[in-house]
Amino acid sequence: MGSRYYDDFETASRAEIEKLQEQKLLEQLTRVVDRQPLLRDIWQKAGVAPTDIRSLADFKARAPFMDKDMIRAWRDEHGDPFGGILACDASDVNHIGSSSGTTGDPTLFAYRWHVPGSWIFHPRQLWELGLRPGDHAVDLTINTRAIGFEMYVDMGVIPLLVDHDPSDLRRLLDLSRRYKPKLLFMLSSPMIIALEQLEREGVPVADAWASYEAIVFGGEPLSPRLRGVCERWGMKIFQMTSLGDSGTAFECRERSGFHAFEDFALVE
Repeated sequence: MGSRYYDDFETASRAEIEKLQEQKLLEQLTRVVDRQPLLRDIWQKAGVAPTDIRSLADFKARAPFMDKDMIRAWRDEHGDPFGGILACDASDVNHIGSSSGTTGDPTLFAYRWHVPGSWIFHPRQLWELGLRPGDHAVDLTINTRAIGFEMYVDMGVIPLLVDHDPSDLRRLLDLSRRYKPKLLFMLSSPMIIALEQLEREGVPVADAWASYEAIVFGGEPLSPRLRGVCERWGMKIFQMTSLGDSGTAFECRERSGFHAFEDFALVE
């Protein structure tokens, strides 16, 4: 797949993976709990301190649970737009995105873009799907575009920016035929349904996807009916588990299930 985004960790043993996870977890746990007011409150109420956690097993057994509704409740009670989970100084934030609101109100999350090449996990997957320097890629994201644009430029990829809005789908079809992109990120159920409507109105849809080696679908599970529509159009669909702050598992070209980036996220 090439060396730029490949790391030997990708083929590490389970013992090696857990050793690295434990090291990273213990390095950052105290700082994160101390700096995130919601997390600090949850841990204090559970009677657990970061210093009680001395291993990965301790964390899995004792770390208190947090869900999105807790983030929303903290946001509303304390007037904190980040819901009590911002761990850096606000002045260090250079991009604010949000979730799409699939399970409730959209929640905000912050990004820091340090130096080119520092954001690895997402480019790693796009590289595996075949995206290379000089390629065109359609960015059809909802609320995370700014950091995504920087990512494509860092990869040497030419992004074509299309609004995640049915009113912009005719332009998507035109750009797809004109520039022959290799990858689209990311498709959703509303966009597929809107493309179906264009097809019913007589707009050619199926011929627009011939150049794509991968079309990423995320934010929700892909239904069997809509998968069938995509296959009828010849789309090569690859799913990711979510969008926004937790998009850390993707399908690869082997289509044998999701791959979690376990050097960036602990999957419980």
